[in-house]
Parts: sequence; C-alpha cells; structure tokens
Amino acid sequence: MTNIAGPQDGPVAVTGASGFIGSHTVKNLVEAGYDVRACLRDATRDDKTAYLKAMHDAGPGTVALHSCDLMAASEGAYDDAFAGCSAVFHVAADIGTDPTYGRPSPEAHYDSLVTQTAGVLESARKTGTVRRVIYTSSTAAVMGRGSSDRPADYEYTEDDWAGGSYETLDERYTFTNAKGEVVKAWTVRRSSYAKGKVDAERMGFEFGAKHGIDVIAHCPCHVLGPLLGRPHDTVWQHRIGVFLSGKTDFPKQGMNWNIIDVRDIAEAQRLMAESGVASNGSRYM
Repeated sequence: MTNIAGPQDGPVAVTGASGFIGSHTVKNLVEAGYDVRACLRDATRDDKTAYLKAMHDAGPGTVALHSCDLMAASEGAYDDAFAGCSAVFHVAADIGTDPTYGRPSPEAHYDSLVTQTAGVLESARKTGTVRRVIYTSSTAAVMGRGSSDRPADYEYTEDDWAGGSYETLDERYTFTNAKGEVVKAWTVRRSSYAKGKVDAERMGFEFGAKHGIDVIAHCPCHVLGPLLGRPHDTVWQHRIGVFLSGKTDFPKQGMNWNIIDVRDIAEAQRLMAESGVASNGSRYM
C-alpha cells in the first residue's frame, strides 16, 4: 500500500489538465491544498490556461503549468513535470475533443491510450517519489462498446473487461469488415477506445506490480457538469445544449447510460490517491 496522506507528502501532477475532467481534478486538488503540476499540450494558450491560473490565485494550493505532449510521453515528455511528485493523475488521452488538433485515426487513438500511457508510467517510475498513479479509464473498459457477450440485464462489476471476461477479449474485439477482411479493434474507431482502455489498465497494473507503484483505474461513464472553459464544449456536456435546442443527437448504437458529475469524478480520484484501502490493480466504476 503506497497511498499519499495529503498535501504534506509533496506536489502531484495531472495530465490532460486543461480538459473537462482534468481541469476539475486540478480544481479539487488545489482546494484540498495540493501543489499541482498541471500538464497540458500547450501551456502558452490562454484559452486553455486562464481557468487554471485562476485556480492558482484562489488557492489554498498552487498550480504550476507545464507543456507536455502526450504523444511524446514515450520519449520522456513528462519527466520534468513529474520530478518530486508523490502522485500522478493520468487523465490525458488523444480523443479528438479539441478541434484545433483534429480527430486522431483509430490507430493513433489506441496508441495514445496504450503506448503513451506506458510512457507516462515510466516518467512516474523515474522520479523515485511517485507512489500512486490514478488512471482515468472508462466504463467502456468494463461494459465494452458493441462487443459484449453479456445478457441485456447483466449487472456489470469491476471484474468485467469490455463486455465480458478478459479471456474472451481478443476474440470479441476481432471483426470482419464489409470487405470480408479480418480486422483488429485498434483499426475500428468505436472499438479502439474500449480495447485501448483495457490494454492500458492491464499494462499499468503489471507495471505497478513490477516497480512498486500503485496503479489504480477509475472507470466513469457519461460525464456531465459545469464547464470551466470554452474548449470543453465538444465533450458530453455539450449534448445538453443540443437537446435544449430541440435536436436529438443520440448515437445510433446502443449506449449504456450511467451519468456521473465531473466534480464527483475529481473528488473520487483524489480520494483514490489518499485511500488506505485501494492498492495496485484496484478498479472503481
């Protein structure tokens, strides 16, 4: 067990700090008195940092901005930002919610979830001080996205992996496309996310066991709540505005509707870092 006791144990880092979940995580930590290293792709963009700077001014904790490109995580992009930290909250993922950078291909998306998460973990290991990494996964890693072998009334738990057992995962996420070609999950946009989150979790748990760092996964579903900045209008929260305008913008595929407030996610993830009950390999829905 390598939990942190609180702000007195040292600074913490948040990847994806300018995003919807990331910014609320920073806010919750600062309000709890932590000194936060807020990691985002471009710390010079005022539209991405104004609300983070305001948190620093409000205190009681502090916010220090760091430019860290997730897609260079395997090259040590987070080494400097993580130095001396007691915990890392890994929220970042290249899912295409920022129109400035466009939507990644399924393969690039999968890479951001798995290969670059491995880079984040390696940067955490290098510090010699990080005790715990809280990984923002998804209920897609529990319930799956269109590839479940569970009945409709099945009650999912943290023992499920993307809609079934881990042993059947590769089989369930191998598809035959319209051309009759056999394709893997990471080449299909809808499934690259679920498979990527599962693979990132499993890789992280193995990494934690090997290096003595607790890697803990949080698997929220549809996240709603107040927006802290304009760049967040492309996440799930924006659908409320779509509905209020009289449009129905639901996805065509079946969805598992489990809604959580983003502020509860931020609170839960801080408590996961501080918990004396959680340990490496713990998953929380």
